[in-house]
Amino acid sequence: MTDEVVKEIYRTRWRRARGTLGLVDPGQDGFATGGLGRHVPHLTVRLLVLPADPEVGHIEFDEPLWNWWKSAHQSPFEGSPTDWGNSLLPTSSAAVRCVSLAEEKWDSYLALPRYGGLDMGLGPEGGAEREAGRVFWLVRIVGRLWAALHLYREVVARFDIVGPWECSVALVKTRGGNLGNFGSGWAEYPDPRANPRACSDPNLLSRRELIEWPNPDGTRSLAFGFGAWIEDSWGMQCRRFLACSGSLAGEFDRARYR
Repeated sequence: MTDEVVKEIYRTRWRRARGTLGLVDPGQDGFATGGLGRHVPHLTVRLLVLPADPEVGHIEFDEPLWNWWKSAHQSPFEGSPTDWGNSLLPTSSAAVRCVSLAEEKWDSYLALPRYGGLDMGLGPEGGAEREAGRVFWLVRIVGRLWAALHLYREVVARFDIVGPWECSVALVKTRGGNLGNFGSGWAEYPDPRANPRACSDPNLLSRRELIEWPNPDGTRSLAFGFGAWIEDSWGMQCRRFLACSGSLAGEFDRARYR
């Protein structure tokens, strides 16, 4: 088989897996809310990492796995490790770490599917409802993406996950929404200068294909690439997850990552 035929085989598998989660058509009702996403009442952001074959499960949910999964994983940037929640839940398809609201309702989650991928869903951590529409927290989203992609390096090494991979990020209910939570020095929501243009798309979906899982510099570039795409979707050429002024000027503003 040619390289192009092999690529199409992987893409068919990935699309089929995303289809069960509502992560194919950004214009569809219930976009991104399939699978574990249904547990987050106000889902704002979803990250899905799929390995070469997302249809075969080979990770066993045993005691060593849970001890590792509940630990404080290393942060890719200075500061405290990202808190993925203290509730640990095994499901038929994934090992879940979440911030639980009530029975089967989560504020946010990070999940390790049995097939060796990664699934993250954010609710209020990714955005908030306002009268004029949703406001998405840019620095927080980029930071969560970066932390999750960095953690997945551990998954790949620990469970010998085979690539290539597809990495998808979705933002939910974006039409008419705004961006906020920028780095130091940028005009901040609700200042009208912060959002001169609204997003015109009902939802957003971006996907990347990776032959090898990236090193730490690569996961940063991947997270920043998704952050840049979010800015593009609001018609902004600047990258406001990077500080504009102060000691962190030009760098990810971890001081605004909350």
